[in-house]
Amino acid sequence: MKKIFDSLEGGSVERQNKKKTTVMLIYATIILIAVLLSVLLITQGVAFIKNKKAAAEDVGGEGGDGGTNAGYVALEVEESQLHSGSLVLVNAENEYIFEDNPEVVSFPTTNRIYGLRDGSLKVNPTALSAFNELMTATYAAIPDANVVVREAYRSFEDQAAKHENNPNEALPAGYSDFHTGLSFELQDGDAWVYINDKSLNGKYNWLYENAHKYGFIVRYPDNIPASDTGKNAGKDFASITGVSDFSYVFRYVGIAHATYIYNNELCLEEYIDLLRESYNFGTPLAIKGGDSKAYEVYYTTADDAGEIQVPSKYTYEISGDNENGYIVTVNKSKAVKNT
Repeated sequence: MKKIFDSLEGGSVERQNKKKTTVMLIYATIILIAVLLSVLLITQGVAFIKNKKAAAEDVGGEGGDGGTNAGYVALEVEESQLHSGSLVLVNAENEYIFEDNPEVVSFPTTNRIYGLRDGSLKVNPTALSAFNELMTATYAAIPDANVVVREAYRSFEDQAAKHENNPNEALPAGYSDFHTGLSFELQDGDAWVYINDKSLNGKYNWLYENAHKYGFIVRYPDNIPASDTGKNAGKDFASITGVSDFSYVFRYVGIAHATYIYNNELCLEEYIDLLRESYNFGTPLAIKGGDSKAYEVYYTTADDAGEIQVPSKYTYEISGDNENGYIVTVNKSKAVKNT
């Protein structure tokens, strides 16, 4: 710096001072630029480290890394959980296990827009909450709607009596999906006929087209005619579910699962088989639900389920399939609140 100033000697004092001021301003500008570049580089370095850490803790749409991901923790599950949850499969081959009576509640007696065949009917509380929302939307969309719940939860004794009275129509006790408390059998209260998407001149088409947005599927879909133009033309659902002509039974499974089942024209049996065969923790099924939220779903067999990998950052649900393992549903749109 001294050499530079020495080189500026000569001329008037005023001119020398101006030259020195100019040089000092240039140096100050260079130093300021160097400081700003240093701050920028440090900021980018910190951001890179944070992003890398976040990426290591999260699981993307293609799944995790086989259980070593830092964003997941191991959760111990009890064997009894195999027989509970919104995705338990009960049919003629899979008996419902009554080790613990399912949690059921009565339907509301006030502020209820739909009817009940019997005031003593009970239902799973989670399914009831979703059903109330579905009915509110149904009555808003269908001005002349008059839905009556004919059947809901059935105890072992209830099903035994039905089977004894009509063994050709009712499954033996223990093998009815109504044991779960998640199924609703619906009728129209005006014509007093079962509701389906073909009866009553399509009166309830909206219900069939939108039930998945509230977490419901048709438990026993009608067979798809061979004349249908879709990819599943001629599909025989009755041969898979073992039940025919019961498309008026709606079953709660949750929005993510109901959306996938509806969009892909599956029944519950097919969907659970698909999860078992193709989607585990390392390769989850990504679903955009009817509620526009992002979900991931993966399956863990009971043999491997002393511990299940669950996310530490997002909310999740675990359901047994009542047979071979557990299904984890991760809500990627809902982060866990810090406490």
